[in-house]
Amino acid sequence: MHPMLLHLSMSATASRKCVWGLAVALVLAASRMSPVQAQSALAALPATVTLAPGQQATVVISGAAGALAASAAEPIVGVAVDDRSPGLTLTAEQLGSTIVHVTDDGGGTLDLPVRVLPATGRIPDRVELTISGNPATADFLASRLKAAVAAAIKPTLAPGSTIRTTAVLPLPERLERGFLTSLRVAVTVEPGQGSAAVAGWTTVDVVNAALPAVAAASLAFADDPERITANGVLSRTVVRADRPARVYYYHQDVGVPRRFCVVLAANDSVLTRVQLVGAAAGPNIDVMSVGHAVTRTFLALKPQGEGTVVTIAGGKPYLERDDTVAPGDGIVGALDLRVLDGGPVTVTVMAIPPDAEPRAYLYAPKLPDDGHTRHGTFELQGYARRVVAYTIGGPEAAYVYGTRRQTPRNLDPADSGHDYGDYGVLQHVAFDVDNPGAGTATVYLYEKPLGGVVRSSFVVNGSAVDVGCVRVAQRYLIAPYELGPHATATLDVLTMTDGGSNYPLEIGVSATAPLLAAPPISAQDGCFPKPGGPPAAAQPQTPPPGQ
Repeated sequence: MHPMLLHLSMSATASRKCVWGLAVALVLAASRMSPVQAQSALAALPATVTLAPGQQATVVISGAAGALAASAAEPIVGVAVDDRSPGLTLTAEQLGSTIVHVTDDGGGTLDLPVRVLPATGRIPDRVELTISGNPATADFLASRLKAAVAAAIKPTLAPGSTIRTTAVLPLPERLERGFLTSLRVAVTVEPGQGSAAVAGWTTVDVVNAALPAVAAASLAFADDPERITANGVLSRTVVRADRPARVYYYHQDVGVPRRFCVVLAANDSVLTRVQLVGAAAGPNIDVMSVGHAVTRTFLALKPQGEGTVVTIAGGKPYLERDDTVAPGDGIVGALDLRVLDGGPVTVTVMAIPPDAEPRAYLYAPKLPDDGHTRHGTFELQGYARRVVAYTIGGPEAAYVYGTRRQTPRNLDPADSGHDYGDYGVLQHVAFDVDNPGAGTATVYLYEKPLGGVVRSSFVVNGSAVDVGCVRVAQRYLIAPYELGPHATATLDVLTMTDGGSNYPLEIGVSATAPLLAAPPISAQDGCFPKPGGPPAAAQPQTPPPGQ
């Protein structure tokens, strides 16, 4: 190659290298000055927000590149951006709907739908609760706390809302008579259609009133009509200050849903205080189970007088129970009432349309009877109390209740109503047992069904015993007891017949071991036998003795 040509070629190559180097340098410089970023994809959790006025919500934003910016299309909510999360804090300011527009430095966008609806209910700052009990147990106190909070919120509820109590702090403990305490209860109210959920804490101030135990003097039995086929009053009872009373009701809805209420009303001119000790169960289509649940709960509460003390303001009835019953549902309750101040108190049990006002039915006529005459007000004083003596080695001892021959006396001689089966009656039986022998002996407290299918609960010397469903006239174990040589003992038995069960029933003590347990419900000797069901119950065995 000619020397000149070689020189020119080398110069051109050097020039190209210089140009490429300059281009790379410029690109690097530009990259340092303004980084290239990919398009961001924003997402929100939650993806939509519903609030009540005054409420706040935190929304987490993911996928953000750089700083966030957000604003509401309408002044429905206040919007605050937190770049550290990153996220938003929304504060509801007025009812309505809007879109919160969210952007970031990477060009990402997000539209967040927000609604501000009326609150589904109002959680009060404080609730006052007066109870009774000698003592009031922790479980009872916990249940009354939840009921008191629900009762305080219920008048403010939007249709379709539900109340959930989620925590109690500190944990409830037994409360002696005359003592007081305060507890914090966490509440969430789930919304119905067209309202926003609310959640928060309320303080419940509790007083355990120093009230002596008192037995009911009379029983108002309401099982007539048993099947609710029309709206109206099912029963009406007047309770005076000098006559504590028990109301026992047992009904089943037919046809359409109804609102079932137990309403207490008093003299309009005075404040009336009433102690209530009661148990309620249902609504449930298993009518036998609701009757059994009421007995079991009432036997747990009544011996220690665990109840509530309520004030009935003049002209403002008190809703002791308010439930919606569906066709086929059974609903049962046992309620002891003692008027402490004022009175008398009228107790009205009613089944009305779901959207009806109970006050409108307070003076409505009672629905017609169904012809079975299972109703009336009965004398309880001196009734259903027995002492039964038993000597080991001698004749066996038994007590039969719920018969047609022995029933409580109707206080209205002109009323044909009756309480065959002793429904709503507490049975107090003391078995005085004597062991005259020189050795230790075991006796067995048993039950024997005489009227068909029955379930039973007992309190024996302060301990609760639940016997399964039985039908065949055989002896079933309630509890075994061991007595030392030349020893005596008393087995104090408290029980009440179950709504939905059949009577009479025999209970007794024997030195012969009964069947240990109820058979399976579908067994040949079970409550509701099925072809090919499980084998019949085992033969009697000797169980371990107990005290």
